[in-house]
Amino acid sequence: MIRKIKKDDYEKCYKIIHDCIKFMKWNKETKSKLKRKYTLRRIKKMAEKSNFFVYENGKKVLASGRLEGNTIYTIYVDPKYHRNGIGTAMIKQLEKLAKSKKINKVKLYAIKTAIGFYRKMGYKYKNKDSELMEKRI
Repeated sequence: MIRKIKKDDYEKCYKIIHDCIKFMKWNKETKSKLKRKYTLRRIKKMAEKSNFFVYENGKKVLASGRLEGNTIYTIYVDPKYHRNGIGTAMIKQLEKLAKSKKINKVKLYAIKTAIGFYRKMGYKYKNKDSELMEKRI
């Protein structure tokens, strides 16, 4: 089930995001930058200023995602649950929300390891020299 984030979820999202950072094969600098970006305080601020959602199975939070304006951010799925359709469900939910807000094109910044996933979801690069991908909805 996908639902709006609650205060009780902040620490759970923090753990998922930081588990993903550890799991990914990024250099130390990138990992350090992301760890600084996703502090508990910043997650709280993100939740307050955007449409922040979690994917919950039973009582366990397994993923996060948010929509701010026409941009999708913070798509993180617990590494133990990758390839179970959770990321797809989250993206679809955020696209549906964007549509309801009369947004006809969404964008996101893709990391190398997620490019194939986003392409399958219909996203295309805005230009070759950018991590920015977009999709008409």
